[in-house]
Amino acid sequence: MFIILFKNIRLSLIGVIPNFIAAFFILGIIGLIGIPLDMMTITIAAITIGIAVDNSIHYIYRFREEFEKRKKYIPQAEQILNEVEDDFHVWLEHRKYVPTLKAFKKKLTQIENFDEDWELETSPDRMAQKLTGQIAAYLRSNPKEADKTVALLNEVFQLSPENYS
Repeated sequence: MFIILFKNIRLSLIGVIPNFIAAFFILGIIGLIGIPLDMMTITIAAITIGIAVDNSIHYIYRFREEFEKRKKYIPQAEQILNEVEDDFHVWLEHRKYVPTLKAFKKKLTQIENFDEDWELETSPDRMAQKLTGQIAAYLRSNPKEADKTVALLNEVFQLSPENYS
């Protein structure tokens, strides 16, 4: 019926799924509660399917109308996605350095006499945050050197970044 109505197999399949869900849900609840199947309970299931079919038709028709209205915005949306895709890939690439930076920050805050040795006016946590931020900025601005820098940090400070993944 949906194939004839919508003239589109994909939309028809999408429209049938809520109908099956509604029918299985109602019949499942009836079965779980232990209500015997008779004329009244089957009528409830049939009414549920009828409502689901009616709603599916309305939703799919409305979707088709709105999709036609908004089709002109698809190129703009694709352009926006393409613009942010490169930034996303850069962000994703730099995420692999986060465990090392977290381990580095933890190591800095655990150094004994940290602020006495450096005569800091700020807390060790704040200084660790500043140093970690500077290293993160360096890694972003020098992607070719990032892997070597992270390896050097791991070696010098004997970090275990796998604990901070």
